[in-house]
Amino acid sequence: MNDDSGSGDAPPERPDFEPPRSQSPGSGQVPGAGSFGPPPRYGGWNPPSGSATPPPRQPPPRQSSYPTPPRAHARSQHWFNQPAQGGWARTHSSMPVTYTIIAICVVVWLCQLVVPGFNRDVILTTWSWQSQPWRLITSTFAHSVSGFMHIAGNMLMLWLLGRAIEPAIGRRDYVLSYLLSALGGSALFILFAALSGTHSAVVGASAAVFGLFGLLVGLYKLAGIRNTGIWVLLGINLVFDFIVPGIAWQGHLGGFLIGLGAGFLIAHARRRGRTTTPTLWLLLVPIVAALGASLALTG
Repeated sequence: MNDDSGSGDAPPERPDFEPPRSQSPGSGQVPGAGSFGPPPRYGGWNPPSGSATPPPRQPPPRQSSYPTPPRAHARSQHWFNQPAQGGWARTHSSMPVTYTIIAICVVVWLCQLVVPGFNRDVILTTWSWQSQPWRLITSTFAHSVSGFMHIAGNMLMLWLLGRAIEPAIGRRDYVLSYLLSALGGSALFILFAALSGTHSAVVGASAAVFGLFGLLVGLYKLAGIRNTGIWVLLGINLVFDFIVPGIAWQGHLGGFLIGLGAGFLIAHARRRGRTTTPTLWLLLVPIVAALGASLALTG
């Protein structure tokens, strides 16, 4: 007897689930929607030719909520070296020139007090600088012996300005700018004395300190940095020039102008990637010109 239960008209068996067949590109169905084809690439999908289905929209990129820094400030960080970081010890170890100048001023002041005739030999006078030109610089390390406030005020300002400038521009440019500012203050004092026909004497590091003021103003100006504190300190010192009698404002003005020129020259050199500024020696030109004019006026 033949058993034909597994043959004949019985329908073939099918699996419980069968993936749908992929349609042709022209059918209008999006690949990946209802098919097991590869998913669309990140960043969008290019529809096949003849398809009217638009690509999926991508969300817009997130915008940063932080403001973009000004271009001047960003440019300044490229060439303007910031003072040394890392706390009190590291900052103060990077300003040996400032501490050396302070030490020299203190030693000179003590010698003025205890060594007979020392004060007379270091001060700058309008009648002795021609035969003793070293007084143009030695007088900037001496101070008044009539009180402690003169040297204390100058050394405080020197420390405040030095800790901001010396680590930023380097020791060589710093000491050269300081000495040129001191010479510039002495030269302008001599020139004004020759113009007015007066005879007087002057001592103090104020001209060099004002030179550091001018240097910092020049650096900040070209670096695009705004600093209100430097203008406040400069304004306070200018007020003292007019309300306190006996202050040689001519020396302060000369030191400030030379320091301002030094600041612009250093800033220009840093923008060009130079670590030192040989052009600082050009500031000797106005100093020599002022001294030459003084000689011509006094005969």
